[in-house]
Amino acid sequence: MTFTKLQRCPVLMAVILTASACSSGSSSSAPAPNSPTGNQPPTLAGTPPSNAMQDLHYSFRPTASDPEGDPLTFEIANLPTWASFDTASGALTGMPAMQHIGRYAGIVISVSDGQQSAELPVFDIEVVAMGAGSLSLSWTPPTQSADGSPLNDLASYRVHWGTQTGDHPNLLEVGNPGVSRFVVNGLAPGDYFFTISAIDTSNNESQVSNEASGTVP
Repeated sequence: MTFTKLQRCPVLMAVILTASACSSGSSSSAPAPNSPTGNQPPTLAGTPPSNAMQDLHYSFRPTASDPEGDPLTFEIANLPTWASFDTASGALTGMPAMQHIGRYAGIVISVSDGQQSAELPVFDIEVVAMGAGSLSLSWTPPTQSADGSPLNDLASYRVHWGTQTGDHPNLLEVGNPGVSRFVVNGLAPGDYFFTISAIDTSNNESQVSNEASGTVP
């Protein structure tokens, strides 16, 4: 990855990797002891992004499983006012506005199999205000599908980004498949981390690119 300057706007080089859909790293919660009836508790894992940007999409979905294959139901405590929560999947999503800027503390996501439960460690989400800074991304468009065949149905790109390395809760859609450069505007001073994925006309998403970083002074 190279890092240069262009018109007072950092340029970050990233290479799109043409592979199957990606999965994010996570940290697992410790299982509870077995119940007297022999029921095994479910497991729940994931690291929720700790920052959300004003007027941009925030998304987190934990991974959960049950040793007996029992149906699982998710719950959340202290749901932020700007967010919604899916009790079937555990997905926490939303788009905070200017009036939501600030810290939302004490959030807990849990899962239950009807007899026992597991929960993630308590976490906070800081909603960060938009600013006047910009960062410019550039990348090498993919030319092959995952199976090595020519790629002729590229439709768009998705820019995933956040303010901590490995943590990309914000999403921007780049609808023109012919571009290889995009400027992210409205950034407050600070460090930012980006990945890019490619989308075909059937809405299949490639593996994300390497992570690129830049700083808004």
